[in-house]
Amino acid sequence: MRTAAGRLYLAPADYHLLIEPPGRLALSLDPPEHYCRPAIDPLFASAADCFADRLAGVILSGMGHDGAAGLRAIHARGGRCLVQEPASAAFPAMPEAALGAVPDAHRFTPDAFFATLAPMVNAAGTTRSTSCWSTTPRPT
Repeated sequence: MRTAAGRLYLAPADYHLLIEPPGRLALSLDPPEHYCRPAIDPLFASAADCFADRLAGVILSGMGHDGAAGLRAIHARGGRCLVQEPASAAFPAMPEAALGAVPDAHRFTPDAFFATLAPMVNAAGTTRSTSCWSTTPRPT
């Protein structure tokens, strides 16, 4: 299935969700990462390869450090990185790990989340192509 603007996609239980060129969703039975499947890092890394600077990665409250490496991949490709302020998180481990990986990520509190994200979504518009810009393999 090809990705489309204005849609939300969720990974089914026990599968990693990936985005493959030219912007198609794929499911993977690759081994769990950080004891999780689905995990955030494979999704973020594959999305960074496809969407580069047109991607925003968001890390919210959570336990562990899943998402930190994927957020670093988004940052390396010029994407935007948003991380919940750890002090406002019920479980600050994931935001702390994300900020360790991308120290200059934009921090936000839950009250400011939509105000922070809305200008990015509005600036992107809904008519942009969702095809991948690159087919560069992900680092392993």
